[in-house]
Amino acid sequence: MLRTVLKSAITICGISLILAVVPGCKKNSPAPSLAGTWKNIDTVSSPGFKYLVLRNDQTAYKLGTLIYNLHTKEGVAYVVEKNEITLPLSGMGATVYSYQVSGDTLYMTSPGSTWRFKKDADQDPAVWVRDISISSFSSAGNGFWLGPLDYNGSSYVISSVYTKKLYSVNATNTLQVDSTTAMGGIATGLASSASGTWISTPSVDLKLRNIDLPTSTVSALSSAAPAAVISMAKHGSKILVLTATGTFYDYDPVSDNFIPLASLPQFFSGSIPTGYIDLEVKDDKVYFLYFTYLMELDLAAGQFTKTYNLQSGATGLSLNGSYFGLCYDGTSFVSERVTQGTSAYDIHIDIAKFNLP
Repeated sequence: MLRTVLKSAITICGISLILAVVPGCKKNSPAPSLAGTWKNIDTVSSPGFKYLVLRNDQTAYKLGTLIYNLHTKEGVAYVVEKNEITLPLSGMGATVYSYQVSGDTLYMTSPGSTWRFKKDADQDPAVWVRDISISSFSSAGNGFWLGPLDYNGSSYVISSVYTKKLYSVNATNTLQVDSTTAMGGIATGLASSASGTWISTPSVDLKLRNIDLPTSTVSALSSAAPAAVISMAKHGSKILVLTATGTFYDYDPVSDNFIPLASLPQFFSGSIPTGYIDLEVKDDKVYFLYFTYLMELDLAAGQFTKTYNLQSGATGLSLNGSYFGLCYDGTSFVSERVTQGTSAYDIHIDIAKFNLP
């Protein structure tokens, strides 16, 4: 599943999307020959770890590439003294390595391990994984009403993965809840159109429903999707759906057909936590959000073209400080930030707005 893919790949590679940079020590200035971008040429033992970027201020970045060109970045500190460099390379904490530069190759050796890097063209960590600044936070109160998010032109529609309800939240009037609609199951996907909000409830069946809020009256019902739909977004006159098999389809309400677009089976293999991923389409580009990770996907190529991080100092795949739901309200991207209080039941929701760098 997506959680497993990210966690296992990060563990294997010693790479994390945690972007906090630990301040560097100031013992000695690093040798000028070390500054720059070094390409890892020992990828068999460390798949995914692609570049090591060393800077003169004694900060370093480990840049990685996972499946489908998903990028990762970790900022760390390093110290150089004589012929030794101290930094965390394998994810097990800082290690002291003896280093040697021979031509364009950097060798780092410690008991039981040797790393080899070749000098390469400069890579900018700020471009490799782009940091997103949140432009505003607005409190939406406390509760477990978090999950997929959509915008219908005047309200944010939130599907709770806990209460099995849809909440219509006024986007302009201090985020008050205008209506609550009980569902037969968790609405894992939301896509609003002029005729209503399309929802998917795979725990009930594989069909999509166009419902009217708050009455939950069904105005249109699709044929069964090829597999359980875990996320949706409006895609022009169609509905973009992502199934649990990792396949993207365009659903055409006129012809009632599911048209296959792309498949990422390795990334979405297995069971994906219901409601923990959301899609949005803007300018014909597909974006999806998972915890603090926002990725831009080229459907034609089946590859990620950009990787973003919504939070510096993130603690990984945890509920606290993560983001749920993704939509575009015509001006900004919108998501729900979850902050956990003093107990597991003290959940605070903020509506976060941001634009892409």
